[in-house]
Amino acid sequence: MSKAEAPSATPAAASGDRLQRYRSVKQLLGLLPYGPGAKAFAMFACNPLVQGLAKSHRERLREFMRDRGLIVPLRETFARYLVSNHLAAWRLSSLARCSDTAFSNWVTLVGEQHFSALRDAGKPVILCNSHYGSGKAVMLALIRRGHVVHSLDRQDVFAFFGIQSRGRVESINLGDREQGFMLKQVARARKVLLGGGILHIAGDGLRGQSGREIAFLGRARRFPTSVAELALLTGAAVVPVFGSLNLNGQIRLEFLPPLNPPEPGLSREASVDHLILQYRDLLEARWLADPGSIFKSELTLWQSLPRLPSVSGATG
Repeated sequence: MSKAEAPSATPAAASGDRLQRYRSVKQLLGLLPYGPGAKAFAMFACNPLVQGLAKSHRERLREFMRDRGLIVPLRETFARYLVSNHLAAWRLSSLARCSDTAFSNWVTLVGEQHFSALRDAGKPVILCNSHYGSGKAVMLALIRRGHVVHSLDRQDVFAFFGIQSRGRVESINLGDREQGFMLKQVARARKVLLGGGILHIAGDGLRGQSGREIAFLGRARRFPTSVAELALLTGAAVVPVFGSLNLNGQIRLEFLPPLNPPEPGLSREASVDHLILQYRDLLEARWLADPGSIFKSELTLWQSLPRLPSVSGATG
C-alpha cells in the first residue's frame, strides 16, 4: 500500500497519542525544582503583558470584587489568582520531591492541633477541603508524618507523578466528571472512616445527585451532602482545611476546629443542613478574605448562578 493510501490513525489512537505527550510534558515539568519554578511563575503572573492577555479572567475577578464591595489591589490579587489556578499538579509533584527541611520552609501548617487531638483519640477524620487555594498540599504534609490518607478525587495525581513518602495517599477515583459519585466509591469511603481512617474530600464538589441548594454569597448554589452524610453515618469528625498560596510560592495550610456536630434528636435532614451550613459560612469567609485564591472554574460557576434576595440558610 502506498503512503498516500495508508489508513489514517483512528480517533482513539490519536487521542491516546495526545494524552501520552501531555503526560510526558507534565512528568518532565514535575522535575523542575520548586523554588526556581515558583519564582519564575510569579514573575510571569505579575507581568503586565501576561495580565493583559488574561483580560477576560481579570474582568471576572474584578466583577466579583466589585459585586461584594471588596477593596483590594487588583494587580497583585490577580497575579495570585493566576498562580493559584495554574500548575497545581506540578506544585504537588515538586513539593513531594523536596527534603523535609525544604518542605517545611515552603509549607506552613497552622492549627494542626485540631487534627492531631482527634487522631490521638482514635477518631476518624474527614478532611474537608475546597476547590480553593492550595489545600491539596495538606496530603503531602500528612504523609510526610507517616499518615495514610484516602482521597476522593477525579485523578490520582500522586500515582501519576510517582510520588512516594513515608506514608501514602490512597486514591478513591471518581472517574470522569459526568459519572458522578458511584456507590462503590461511597462504600469504600465509609469503610475507611468506620476503620478509624482519614478521608480527604472537597466539601464544595458538584458530583453526585444529592445536594442542598443554599445561599452562597447572595446566589443559589448547590452543595453536596456527601461530607455531612459520611460524618453522620460513621461518627467521623469534619475538620475543614484551607490552603493559601503566596506569590513567592509559600503555602499556608490551616486546620480549623472540627465542625460542631448536630444536637441529638435532630432529623436526618436537619443534621445534614447543620453541617453543610457551617462549612458554607467558612467558605464564604475565605472567598471574601482572599479572592486571589478562588478557582476560576468556581468563580465562573458562581457568576452564572441566579441572584437571591437577602436570605440565610437553605433555600431548597
